Amino acid sequence: VAKDSMEIDSHPSELEDDISKSLIVPITSTSSSSASYIEIFDNELNEINPSLLAKVLKDEDSSLSTWSDAALLYVSIQKEAEAMELLNIACEDGLEGKCGNREHRVRLLASAGITALTLASTHTSKRTSASLRPEEE
Repeated sequence: VAKDSMEIDSHPSELEDDISKSLIVPITSTSSSSASYIEIFDNELNEINPSLLAKVLKDEDSSLSTWSDAALLYVSIQKEAEAMELLNIACEDGLEGKCGNREHRVRLLASAGITALTLASTHTSKRTSASLRPEEE
């Protein structure tokens, strides 16, 4: 894994429907010559607060692409609000100036937009389905 890159891997399993995704964040804060990384699986992400993940990504000087991929992993487990929080942290902290070229910045902003639309759509569909339910007497 190249420094400052992140991948979302699919790990094959016996059941096709049971595909686990993971986020790989290379460790850059150590002087060790061995390739080290943090791997976070989608089922573990449920327990990780976006602000904690943001701290890890900042500490490891992760690329904007990594931030976008982390948000995508949150979306894949129906945690759109957490994805939006993570992307907002990335946008607000001025990370675009220190890491990433134009393509990475566009990807980050596109990810934020898609996540916001997904979140809005989720809230709209919940309100619509609630308003279609018959009133109880």
